[in-house]
Amino acid sequence: MRRTKNSLKNSFIELLEEKPYEKVTVKDIVDHADFNRTTFYNYYNYKEELVDEIIRETLLDFSRTISFILKPPQELQLQEITIFEHILRHKNLYKLWNKPESIPGFMNKFVDTIINELKKNEHPLFNNLCTNYTDSAVILWAYGTFGLIVSWINEDFETPAKDLSTDYLKLLNSVYLGIEKLQE
Repeated sequence: MRRTKNSLKNSFIELLEEKPYEKVTVKDIVDHADFNRTTFYNYYNYKEELVDEIIRETLLDFSRTISFILKPPQELQLQEITIFEHILRHKNLYKLWNKPESIPGFMNKFVDTIINELKKNEHPLFNNLCTNYTDSAVILWAYGTFGLIVSWINEDFETPAKDLSTDYLKLLNSVYLGIEKLQE
């Protein structure tokens, strides 16, 4: 079951590299995966269900990779920052961000995941800010993270993930120290 579903998902993602989301049909997916429609309909009622599952599973995995947000930056170890490894594991999916007609709403849901995790877990980076600035700081950090990832995708993952994690940790520490100085 798992192998079949993964094959359908991978086929769908590969098809999105060739044509827009609206043009990909269930028939295209099953032909590409070398299955029949009955196999597809054993798992999904329609293409959008497949897409919802891809996004839900990917963002669940992503939210686990940003669990480091529970710690103050000065307590973080480099190996705890696994955002970029996550992107590499799912790079065929994330590369679709470069295609304007790929999965509708995926990028917004990605940024919303970052925002929700930062707000839900009350990241130490933002705890000392007054409420008026907290929402703005969270949004700025979420979109900054998103922008860094998009830039990395655009360069076709040229920079090693470890280097990006190192830079990200330095940025976290710099921002944290800057906020502490503002509080003095």
